[in-house]
Amino acid sequence: MIIIRNKKLLLSLSVFFIAFLLTGCSPFSSPLTVEEALLTSIEVSPSEMTLEIGESKEITSVTAHYDNGTEANIALTTCTYESDKPGTATVSPSGTINGIDSCTASTAAIITVSYTEDTTTKTDTVSVVVTNPSPG
Repeated sequence: MIIIRNKKLLLSLSVFFIAFLLTGCSPFSSPLTVEEALLTSIEVSPSEMTLEIGESKEITSVTAHYDNGTEANIALTTCTYESDKPGTATVSPSGTINGIDSCTASTAAIITVSYTEDTTTKTDTVSVVVTNPSPG
């Protein structure tokens, strides 16, 4: 009788375990919902630079900021760039800024960096002062 009871207990536990597993794998269970973080802003580094005529410097980083408090580095090639004064400073598609003609801080060229994720576009700027080369 002890053997029969142990077999019944083992059978009962096996049925319970299988039922437990099947409940977790049910097609009627609730799907896992993952909320996507929304892009709130970008930050370009450096935000200012001074170049001599003929000199080039690169934007070093673009950081995305999200509504859930997280950040992510953005590949520079996924951004777009535009100079408001291409006669003073130009910018390449990879974020390299070139000094073309001198200006003062009050007439600095502004490079606008744009990044789009899904349907959200955010921008930040780099202020560029171009000086005459140092004699030497």
